[in-house]
Amino acid sequence: MDSRELAALTTQLERQLTPLARRASKLYVGRTNYPERRLLQHLVKRGTDRMAVLHWAADWDVVARIETHLIEFAGKWEGKIKNASVDSTGRWSGAWNCVYLVWEDKASVSNGSKPFSSFRELDATTRICPGHHLAQEGPVLLRAATSPTNALQHLETLGWRLKTNRKKEQYWSRS
Repeated sequence: MDSRELAALTTQLERQLTPLARRASKLYVGRTNYPERRLLQHLVKRGTDRMAVLHWAADWDVVARIETHLIEFAGKWEGKIKNASVDSTGRWSGAWNCVYLVWEDKASVSNGSKPFSSFRELDATTRICPGHHLAQEGPVLLRAATSPTNALQHLETLGWRLKTNRKKEQYWSRS
């Protein structure tokens, strides 16, 4: 993807992120190859139960550049962005990765308000794949339809554990 194509794509993604950011009290931009698992991890660790899958790509550099750009862009909503770093960090994990946004709605926003009423309810069996959503207009919206306790139990059955390091920072580890 050349720089002109990347600029056009990030502009399109900024337009998708903006209405979500306006209705949010907290934002987190990330990337993953398994958005359903990642949403459950955010639910357990941060209490956020909504995710917008913004873009899938098979190119590590493109995904990292988009993620970094969107973290910087989301930083304009001071106090909302919860990323620890402005850079794309983490490992490549699979053939396809998506850039996503998780958020917590402001208390004053109705959960069923338009245009964000088309959430896919996420349970233990839900799985989206990148091929189906590559040409889709707008983000794929997911909402965790479970409690943090049930999400943690499901993640543990998948082999994931929430651990704490010496600095008292929590992180996910595959057992």
